[in-house]
Amino acid sequence: MAHVVVKYRVYIGTGHHRRPRNAQSWIDVPLSGGDFVAQAGTPITEGAPAFVAIVLPGSTTPVTAGFAFWSRNGASQGSTQTSSQFNEIAGNEDLTLIAWFYLPPTAGDGGIGGGSAELIDAYSVSLGTFVNDDFVSVPSDPTLNVTANVDGAVPTAVAEHVDAFASVASTGESFVEWVCAASDPATVAGEHLSLPAGDGGFAFATYAHRNSVVIVPPRSQYAQEVTIITGIIDDSPGLIWVGGHPVPVDPGWGTLIGRLFTVLRMQHDAGKLSAESATRLRAVTAHEVGVLAHQMNALGHAGFKSP
Repeated sequence: MAHVVVKYRVYIGTGHHRRPRNAQSWIDVPLSGGDFVAQAGTPITEGAPAFVAIVLPGSTTPVTAGFAFWSRNGASQGSTQTSSQFNEIAGNEDLTLIAWFYLPPTAGDGGIGGGSAELIDAYSVSLGTFVNDDFVSVPSDPTLNVTANVDGAVPTAVAEHVDAFASVASTGESFVEWVCAASDPATVAGEHLSLPAGDGGFAFATYAHRNSVVIVPPRSQYAQEVTIITGIIDDSPGLIWVGGHPVPVDPGWGTLIGRLFTVLRMQHDAGKLSAESATRLRAVTAHEVGVLAHQMNALGHAGFKSP
């Protein structure tokens, strides 16, 4: 069974600066949810409304906040999703689910002289809140890097391009996705956020821990490959002279090892793609690992033959 905690929160970005932040960065919204226990194998279904009304600290006037994303944090890994309907089959892992809402910015909220600006921030799934790390660069105008990371704003007098870092230092989490306001004309492609001139919305870069994919060949084969990789001098077909010293000729291991590292990089980078594309890429790399294992095995047998 799983202990599930569900929370609804409104991110207060109005008038904010990331460093230092507003004294109150978010407000809890008293919607349904709370704590409950889900039996393994049963569905966990939580819905978030499109909008919620709140009253900001120091004000008496209600304002409307729009749904942004769900944050899911468990022992195995974290994730985010932009669908307002959260669905998952319960296991034995305790979960914390947070539905985040945002307040549309008003003129001048970017803190850059009242001009148009996109407000941006970095969200940690493991902490369940927004973090102060440097998390972006602005390749279209590097002079905006400090404004983007400290103020959390990118001026949009002209179109700009923002790249999220692959990870945040304070938590070690990896980039998941950009989440933009529903009405925001910004476009995203992986870590890249494209802002048209005059854009004045919100964009959150979300970060979460990912499960590591470790490829381990069968025990006997793995032991043989380690022996071969570390014993390349004994298996080499001859020597060449480089810089006055004898160097073994690569019998083919260098190429195979290079391919293996390429496959591992592809496995790692698959997490940056959509779920469908990531599944396809991992299927291709799994096949390539099988091919490499067969080729390494064949090369190993050839190297161990008696002269």
